[in-house]
Amino acid sequence: MRVRRVRALHACDHFIGANALEDNALEDIRRLERARLRRLSGTMSAFTYEVVTLGSGLRVVLVPQNHLWGTSINLFVRVGSRDESPAEGGISHALEHMLFRGCEGLPTPHAVSLAFEDRGGTLNASTHPDFTNFSLFVPATEVDAALDDFGRLVARPLFEGWDIERGVLRQELLEDLDESGKDVNVEHALRLLAFPGHPLGLPVGGYLDSVSALTVEDIARWHRTYYRPDNMVLTFAGALPQRPDIARFEQHLAGCAEAARGVPCPVRRLFTATVGQGAQAAPPRAGAMGASAPNMTPATPTRLDLGVDSPERHTHVDHSSSQIDLRIGFLGPGLDDADLPAVKVLLRVLDDGLSTRLYRALCDGSGIAYEAFGALELYEDVGLVECGVTVEPVRLGEAVDALWAVLRSLSASPPTAAERDKALRRMRWDFEALRDRPEEVASVISLRVLFGKRLDQCFDFAPLEAVTCEDLATQARRLFSQATAVCATVGRLS
Repeated sequence: MRVRRVRALHACDHFIGANALEDNALEDIRRLERARLRRLSGTMSAFTYEVVTLGSGLRVVLVPQNHLWGTSINLFVRVGSRDESPAEGGISHALEHMLFRGCEGLPTPHAVSLAFEDRGGTLNASTHPDFTNFSLFVPATEVDAALDDFGRLVARPLFEGWDIERGVLRQELLEDLDESGKDVNVEHALRLLAFPGHPLGLPVGGYLDSVSALTVEDIARWHRTYYRPDNMVLTFAGALPQRPDIARFEQHLAGCAEAARGVPCPVRRLFTATVGQGAQAAPPRAGAMGASAPNMTPATPTRLDLGVDSPERHTHVDHSSSQIDLRIGFLGPGLDDADLPAVKVLLRVLDDGLSTRLYRALCDGSGIAYEAFGALELYEDVGLVECGVTVEPVRLGEAVDALWAVLRSLSASPPTAAERDKALRRMRWDFEALRDRPEEVASVISLRVLFGKRLDQCFDFAPLEAVTCEDLATQARRLFSQATAVCATVGRLS
């Protein structure tokens, strides 16, 4: 999946005054917590946000955007596939699914859906390597009423109907397998090479047999372990004509807090390889990700010249198809890395629209491919810069040569001032446009809060504007090294 998940934000015109927020915050905390209040707040131009940590440990983010009509309520939980072992593969995703199957007061999937849709709301959820997100978009007038059911959903699940939901998950997993049960998802193959021996290399959905082996008791244990107030961030972005009645959500967390009392949250295993050095990749082996993963049939290293220095850094999955998926990956900066602004601008020079270097070289100028992309997948400790293209087998060599030629051109000579300036103009417009996308605004702040990262640069455009053309060339030389690149292909070689 191509995601630029963390973007900065510029300014919004309408907001709740800081004094009103402060007064209401103190009033709410006295009523809800009778405990300590720790607050962080930030502004940029006319944009205001507030972060409140309640006595239970639940962090609440308020992002008023009162020019909008609706409100986006998001819950971020710091758990994902990177917290799993291969034998537990897919348990975070399975739990996310099971919360939709019913909770106290809403005992069926239909009752859950009806409760939110009857108020005009839309409920969604997604599991990622490093977090799980529950997203609810409702009319501003329905925020408080929806909070009660939202709290029930995430904190008081019934865990009924696992046999049914396991079948749903099986169908989802089968989308990545061929008729023999072999995983033909090129993103999975690339991540196995990029993060060897680390859970960031695991697929978010897990494996057929690991999901089949999960029990209701396993899923309930996972919920007790990670769905605790001090491991969550609750965010409100959009129309906030009055302060949300957070008590209606938080009252349901008492059981979660009690289960976690005195028990520290498991320590996450961080990824330690440095950018530009790369991980010490080895070819995937049978059982390399655990004996519980037979659908992860090991891909085979090849001697095909794809521009990587070592054949062990390339893996090919044979699959009957009219085209080949090609992905080349490089370790990139994490969420708080000082080089992140320059890498963001660099990727905009590489691929942002149809007038950038990558599209011109692979599509408009050569007809090699229909589309090509370059993107950064950000995690809290590391990133994965990925370039990709899908072509017919006979043109794979051309695609590889053209792709590496573009990457080398960024290293050999700095991008032009015109390229840099265009990238910054488009980035600034994206920041401005976020005022109309409250869910994305919520993720910008909330993921930093969730991972304990700095907030002072959260909405600061200055580090991006400070990036020079020489900075871009320096990052290109650091990132796009054939010595550290990993490459995955899926398809039928000609």
